[in-house]
Amino acid sequence: MYVVDPESPDKDIELESADIGAPGLPQGLMKFTMVASPPPQSTITLGGGPLEVAGLYLSAMYRGEEFCRVGYYVRHEHDEPTLAENPPQSVEWSKLVRQLSTPCVTQFLIAWDGPPVALPPADAAAMDDGDD
Repeated sequence: MYVVDPESPDKDIELESADIGAPGLPQGLMKFTMVASPPPQSTITLGGGPLEVAGLYLSAMYRGEEFCRVGYYVRHEHDEPTLAENPPQSVEWSKLVRQLSTPCVTQFLIAWDGPPVALPPADAAAMDDGDD
């Protein structure tokens, strides 16, 4: 997903999706390469322009539940120092290079194939609203 505007998730653009694996696959680590086309220039412009920081993330789901997300900050820079110091009035896309930050990995607990994870019972005192 390419994050156009962090305040409006409905504007996020799905760059690619894939189903990996099949029922009965042995449990374990899987390795694959994900290749996607970049977002359209018009989409990058909507997010404040190519020289602003944007977001990009990969989301891994199992049976509709997200178990891992890998996010990156994305920014575009001029490939020539003179352009970086004195940017042109209009964007010269051919003179920009894309830079990705170090990935930020978030993992989520999900039920996988077992029974749903039971949450501990709430403390009765914490649930008392004091209306006695």
